[in-house]
Amino acid sequence: MLILALAVGGLQLPIGSSGQISRGHGAFFAVGADTAGVLLAHQRLPFYVTVPAVMAVCGLFGFLFGLPATRLAGPYLALATFTLPVALSRCRCF
Repeated sequence: MLILALAVGGLQLPIGSSGQISRGHGAFFAVGADTAGVLLAHQRLPFYVTVPAVMAVCGLFGFLFGLPATRLAGPYLALATFTLPVALSRCRCF
């Protein structure tokens, strides 16, 4: 419940303050969940090692996506945030 509350709380800034709907948050949440699943189940890392690793992976993924997205505005930004979860749902890498 706390992890989902954290994910929903992260939507407060774009939706609550600026009124922009970002579908990219779900993709970032999925990357973190998949990374945690791989590290906990397959690599058998302890939880206290997995959490910082997942934070680093999600931070790097967000930075790599956010860097070119900062140059977008309007419908182009909306299209970029829409294509991210669609592209990850088609990816079989996780």
